[in-house]
Amino acid sequence: MTSAPDTVQQAPSSSTNRAAPPSTSTSSAAVPAPAQAPTKPTSRYIETSAKNIIAREAIISGSHFIVLGGKCLIHGGAILRADLRR
Repeated sequence: MTSAPDTVQQAPSSSTNRAAPPSTSTSSAAVPAPAQAPTKPTSRYIETSAKNIIAREAIISGSHFIVLGGKCLIHGGAILRADLRR
């Protein structure tokens, strides 16, 4: 028993033939690179929300145990350790 393949015929379209939109190539040579937003220059210091100023070079261990009182300035090379519990 062999079955004939089903063939589907499309009805003729009543609309007019329209030209296909022009194809756009997306090769990297034709498309210029997107302009990058200028980055903010990094400072040597970080200013916290409480207006404390901390150097990026400072070494801070156990920061969740450190409480700064008032306005503090921590210079580069400073080492703050709060991980030496007994």
